[in-house]
Amino acid sequence: MLGRIIQTHYKIIQLLGSGSFGQTYLAKNLQLVDEPVCVIKQLKPQNNDSASFKVAKALFDREAETLRQVESYQQIPRILDYFEEAHEFYLVQEYIEGKTLREELQHQKLWSENEAILFLQDVLQILEFIHNQNIIHRDIKPENIIRRTQDQKLFLIDFGAVKQISRVTPEQSSPTIVHSQGYSPPEQLAGIPEPNSDIYALGMTCIQALTGARSDSLIKLRNTKTQKISWSEDIQISHKFKLILDKMVCLDCRQRYPNAGSVMQDLRSLSQDCVASDVTHKYTPTEIVKNELEQFANPQLYTPTEVSHSTNSNSDADWEECQDLEHSVSKNANTQIKQKLSFSQLSLELNQCLDGQDASKLEEIIDATKKILSKKLIILSSSLLLIGIGLLSFATFIYQTRNSTDQLPQASAVEPPVANLEKRHDFTDHTSAIKFLDFTADGKTLISVSEAGFVKFRDLQNQFVKTLTQTPSRILAISGSSNGEVLAIATENKSIEIWNLKTGKKMNRIATKQLIWSLALSSNGQILAAGGLDSIGLWKGVQSKPTLFSGYQLSQGSFEPVRAIALNSATDVLVGGSTAGTLKISNLATSQSQTFHKHSKVITSSAIDANGALLFTASEDDTIRLWNLYALKEHTLPVIQTDLGGVKAVASSPNGRIVAGGGAYGLVKLWDWHTGQLVASASNHTTEITALAFSPDGRMLATGDRDGKIVVYASR
Repeated sequence: MLGRIIQTHYKIIQLLGSGSFGQTYLAKNLQLVDEPVCVIKQLKPQNNDSASFKVAKALFDREAETLRQVESYQQIPRILDYFEEAHEFYLVQEYIEGKTLREELQHQKLWSENEAILFLQDVLQILEFIHNQNIIHRDIKPENIIRRTQDQKLFLIDFGAVKQISRVTPEQSSPTIVHSQGYSPPEQLAGIPEPNSDIYALGMTCIQALTGARSDSLIKLRNTKTQKISWSEDIQISHKFKLILDKMVCLDCRQRYPNAGSVMQDLRSLSQDCVASDVTHKYTPTEIVKNELEQFANPQLYTPTEVSHSTNSNSDADWEECQDLEHSVSKNANTQIKQKLSFSQLSLELNQCLDGQDASKLEEIIDATKKILSKKLIILSSSLLLIGIGLLSFATFIYQTRNSTDQLPQASAVEPPVANLEKRHDFTDHTSAIKFLDFTADGKTLISVSEAGFVKFRDLQNQFVKTLTQTPSRILAISGSSNGEVLAIATENKSIEIWNLKTGKKMNRIATKQLIWSLALSSNGQILAAGGLDSIGLWKGVQSKPTLFSGYQLSQGSFEPVRAIALNSATDVLVGGSTAGTLKISNLATSQSQTFHKHSKVITSSAIDANGALLFTASEDDTIRLWNLYALKEHTLPVIQTDLGGVKAVASSPNGRIVAGGGAYGLVKLWDWHTGQLVASASNHTTEITALAFSPDGRMLATGDRDGKIVVYASR
């Protein structure tokens, strides 16, 4: 590329950087007398197909339009030209001669408080301007801030990740999740950035300059209990300035500064107080409450603070009792009922057959345990129920891992390769991103839920649409029970609504201490898993008397949202995937778990096959990985390389051999996961796929996108 002349007069002279969508070069404009230097950003589609080209062009047009919109501000580089050549896109910008903040931090001492305040005041003015233009930058970090050599002014660069704020409709999910480690706040990692997401990133940048922490170590500065920054005694800044920074980087966007102006106001107050002689007693930053962050739930704990009916249960006590599930079960077991149901006898026989490796006897024990649970379920205490489930799960676990640790789960019916996907319906009545799709048991009705809060039932035969509800605030996560009877909805007002789909009535509302980013219901709708920041809480009795009974943490102190969780059909395996690409598989019966870091980017979605033994995880790294749930390890089958521009949603066919993935380009693809062979694809969306669902017989596939469009396909 070096030395190449594009558009007849731009000569490439140096590579400045590269990213997932293209490269940035330094070039000379040969058309002008003094041949001034400029910056050229080259945007290359990742694939040569038409869908990839459309996405690349949309990204290109968006950045060009944004730069035109904000170029009037003196600390944002001007756009000089933009064009398409040979199916590649080029954006020409003003060259700012100077060093990035990243380069400065590598070669100078730690900042003083005064230097940090001056930096914040300068950049906050830029943020105030772009936010007033309804634009969120989404990628504030030291690499994207340049100090111009000639006058030391700070410039904000790289608007390729911007998010346009809608004035009319509720904000939709962003086309990509921008994840700059150490700088991206939880709501942005969950795909719903706010203007104060930029304030968080700027605050973390300032903290890095004050502490000298590496970007991958910034998260370790937080106290795992209070979630506030733990300031070293060596950092000589005032307590009041620490309070401002703490509020800038609050994990809960609702408790963070709402806009750049409010931060600047407190910084001005701080500067004025520093001049006064009685600084200590005169200043308190606006709206900062001493215990604000202490009200935010510990990432390991989920304590319901409100349930729609009266209850005498003590959630904190429940959590303490159930912190160790196996210990809690054995401590509270009802011996009399246990003997009546002959669990001890089954356990003895289980041990004997395991010693002798008698597979046939083991199968008999599994069947006997199932019968006991089905007949006596109504009289079981919660602890004894867990013993029964645990015994059944453990026996099943041993049986499966001994006989087929790396064998393929047996499909209920072997699907023939799908030749094509035929579009049957498309619907555009939703106006925001589709968060959830599912079919009723008879396959005749499609349930769709949008980010704006609308829950709709759609009769596919007569096209009749019924709206079940509209939530009072934006939906963050949703899950339905596989029996089609229960729906759980988490909203941004820190609550989870439980709905009975048969009666169309809300059964419960659970208030949580933190935002919930993912949900998973058990097959019967009685147990609910909820993903928060780096943690998962489990509730039982969600249809009647919701009670927290266990909690699991993905990794220590990462404070990143759990974006994907799943419970298998037996409710004995729990899966959680985070925005850091961390996956944790926990066997609830044996208390065994394994943590994996195989995905290099956000785990966006997960699905479990009909047998409950095989897990599919989808990621922004453009792969779908397969996992053996009972063996607690990655499957030996090859990783599916999707070419979707990042996999946004995944679904497993109930027939067992087909997995579907939807991506950033609006494409939907189907693979035979047994062989890894691509068997079908379709492109009827112009924005990223956000939801997928197979019908109960596997003959239909519903897809939803970021703009609210739904397409229903039939296989042929």
